[in-house]
Amino acid sequence: MLPRAFYALQDTKTPVVVSFIAVSSSIFFNWLFLRYTSLGVGGFALSFSIMGLVNMLLLMIVLRKKIGGMRGHSILKSFIKAAAASLIMGAGIMLFIKLIAPFTHHLSGHLDAAVKIVCGMTIGGVIYLLLAWLLKMEEYQLLMQQLRKRLQRQ
Repeated sequence: MLPRAFYALQDTKTPVVVSFIAVSSSIFFNWLFLRYTSLGVGGFALSFSIMGLVNMLLLMIVLRKKIGGMRGHSILKSFIKAAAASLIMGAGIMLFIKLIAPFTHHLSGHLDAAVKIVCGMTIGGVIYLLLAWLLKMEEYQLLMQQLRKRLQRQ
């Protein structure tokens, strides 16, 4: 979404420069995590996550300077709520997977994994939506408005 804001401002150079910096940081963190940690391939995932954050933060900083503000407090508040909901959801999924493991261990490897993935995604989605509702997340409110509109049209 952020690069599109630059394109709308007729600036195609900034997203490319920022992406180059973000990818460079990813290469550095890949090397760092593989060389000096025991993360293994998990280091790649962490590195790509860091790359996404670097890209987003740099684009937000530059865009904010270009347009003179971006409701930063509101974005931060939304981010904190989403991060908290995500952490709780992740913990809930891990607990659920541990609880069902004794019941799925007799299944073949792929079927066991499929059951855990489908159930984990379902449980995770329910947990996240419940937390979004409890935390009164703006994104949840928008989702519900859109669903109501679609249901009323039918």
